[in-house]
Amino acid sequence: SWLAENVAQSERRPQLVLAELLAQCRSECIEPPTATRLKRIVASALHKAEETLSQRISSRLGGDVANRLDALAAVAGAPDEGEAMAEQAELGFIRADPGNVSLDSMITETERLLAVRAVGLPPSLFADVAPKVVTALRARAAVESPSHLQDHPRPLKLTLLAALVQTREREITDALVDLLIATVHRIN
Repeated sequence: SWLAENVAQSERRPQLVLAELLAQCRSECIEPPTATRLKRIVASALHKAEETLSQRISSRLGGDVANRLDALAAVAGAPDEGEAMAEQAELGFIRADPGNVSLDSMITETERLLAVRAVGLPPSLFADVAPKVVTALRARAAVESPSHLQDHPRPLKLTLLAALVQTREREITDALVDLLIATVHRIN
């Protein structure tokens, strides 16, 4: 419990969590368990911290925001196949990177920014979460397919998608600024 509450909430790398556990054992003059047991303790602490974080973040989302995030991870096999494909395309659209410098790229990035903002995440959703934890959640959500996201428990799925959407909003804003600067340079 100590490891999950004090270390794993702000550190997600197992090696560093293990180092903190060993340091705590030394400071309390406790002989550390075997290597196998240490790995299990670290994995358990990381899992418990992830569950706690997911519950905390998903509880901050309103019903409408949670439903919009759920719609991003909808998979084929829904009653309306075309609708499910459009939702998968929306998640892919949000994840996509900007293209070459052009007016079309700027328009596409603006549409992407509007799609991300349409989710309506609260601005302080991840205010008490370490930035490296949010970055790790975003990276995880960015590589998982909608079907894999759908397999997660709902609080974890909502947390992963919220981290992706929130960080993508910043990334898209930065990309728009870069495109604008590059366009001005091209005009010159």
